[in-house]
Amino acid sequence: MSAERTALLTQLAAQRRHVLAATEGLAEDQLMAAPLPSGWTIAAMVNHLAMDDEFFWFVCVLGGDKEAIASLEGDGWTVPSGLSGRDVVERYVACHAGHLDAARELVDGHQHLVL
Repeated sequence: MSAERTALLTQLAAQRRHVLAATEGLAEDQLMAAPLPSGWTIAAMVNHLAMDDEFFWFVCVLGGDKEAIASLEGDGWTVPSGLSGRDVVERYVACHAGHLDAARELVDGHQHLVL
């Protein structure tokens, strides 16, 4: 396994732990609450991270599964020119973890800051 792949998988594993920690101890009604103006619930964000980001973006798009990509409508399912796999993973980490942390804090005041 290449050093780059190992580094990305290590980063992804750390992010998974962060996501799970952000949901720890929440009751079902808290997981289903939509505290952000977007209307996203914590449960919906976790599902989005698992299915849309991890499975589809990381496995299908970055993995080059042309059949899976062709089955979708629209042209937003390619990695923009000049964007590396590392860039995609880093954007996932920065954007989604922040949204999940904000939602958790609004639901019960728990702060899970990563500095």
